[in-house]
Amino acid sequence: MGKFWSFLFGITMVACVGLFVAAPFVGWWMVEPHSLHASRVDNLFYIILVVTGIFFILTEGVLVALMWAYRGTPDLKAGDIHKGELPGFIRPLANVFNTPHKIEIAWTLVPAAILLYLGMAQISTWADIKYLSRMEKQIKDGESPIVCDVSARQFEWRVRYPNSARLKEMQTIKANAGKRDWEKFSPHYDDVHVVNEVHAVKNKPVLVHLSTRDVIHSFNLPHMRVKQDALPGKMIPVWFTPISSNVDKEGKELPGKIWELPCAELCGWGHVRMVGRLYVHETMDDYQAWLAGVEKQQRNGTSPPQAVAANQ
Repeated sequence: MGKFWSFLFGITMVACVGLFVAAPFVGWWMVEPHSLHASRVDNLFYIILVVTGIFFILTEGVLVALMWAYRGTPDLKAGDIHKGELPGFIRPLANVFNTPHKIEIAWTLVPAAILLYLGMAQISTWADIKYLSRMEKQIKDGESPIVCDVSARQFEWRVRYPNSARLKEMQTIKANAGKRDWEKFSPHYDDVHVVNEVHAVKNKPVLVHLSTRDVIHSFNLPHMRVKQDALPGKMIPVWFTPISSNVDKEGKELPGKIWELPCAELCGWGHVRMVGRLYVHETMDDYQAWLAGVEKQQRNGTSPPQAVAANQ
């Protein structure tokens, strides 16, 4: 029985490492990135994965080795341990960190240095994702981003767009003026309302005005590497720039390109069915054609029932 636990922990460590290695080949990994900032988010993920992976193997390896070297035996009395030799790869560490004081200093300073590095490494990426001033740099002169208002509620995403005429009038977002520009996008009687559909255009920034009508929800677009909590009483700007399209000219999703918008915060009994879709059009003309089609349905009273409810 003395060897059982060292075998168990050793097999567990090998199994975990094996699953990580196999995951990308069997579809258990992250979905493909399709936004301008997604590669930088992935780089941060891989840095953290490598650091934590190395220390997982190191600590588990030491644990298994010590459990093997100092395993108990049936013929020993309670309180006795097997007087085994330290494994070779541990001896250099044991010679340096040979007192509890030195060990505590090491396991305090090493994690602190790693956390400080990770904190500094993510600042620029976080700023590019969260600061509206960074968005302005990606908007060409004379153009404006795709703007929509996403209001979460149990258990759906209600989305509001400016109509075709107002879309052309909206100006480029100016640095440090994000709040005032959002106030210009106040509700109008002729706004376009849809449910569980966020529409965007390839290579064009998207600015989402996120809010919630009840509890906390989480706006999550895995393919865009976007995730933002919707908080009661708050209107939070969220932006991203798609670099790929996933629909044809008729607005139908291409095979293998279903980009979901799930709620990533447990929000009640129906949380599991709170899933929308992201539709990225190839050109602005395709987007405007879709918008005009929904406008026409809305004027004629032929919009889907849920879209009519969203307008109420």
